[in-house]
Amino acid sequence: MLVVWLEEKKLNAHPMNPVPFLKLRQHPPMVALKTAPADIRFPSTNQTRHCFARYVEYHRCIREKGDEAPECEKFARYYRSLCPSEWIDKWNEQRELGTFAGPL
Repeated sequence: MLVVWLEEKKLNAHPMNPVPFLKLRQHPPMVALKTAPADIRFPSTNQTRHCFARYVEYHRCIREKGDEAPECEKFARYYRSLCPSEWIDKWNEQRELGTFAGPL
């Protein structure tokens, strides 16, 4: 999406015509930021369980469908937007060591 708006340039106004000229100015495209959608299983503001559930859902999905499965990418986006990176690092380490407590 290209955002363009009009900007008044008062310095360009001519003495015989005091109305300022309008100049078009372009801005870089906007980036769409997305987060996990609301989940009725987690109605409170504390999203700890929601974060954990999305992390587990993602790893179940890639275990069943493979690392490159596009349908698993939404779960990755969800848990990355909900979970603190320290938790993700800790859980990844636990999975590698075989000590992760979640039902994968």
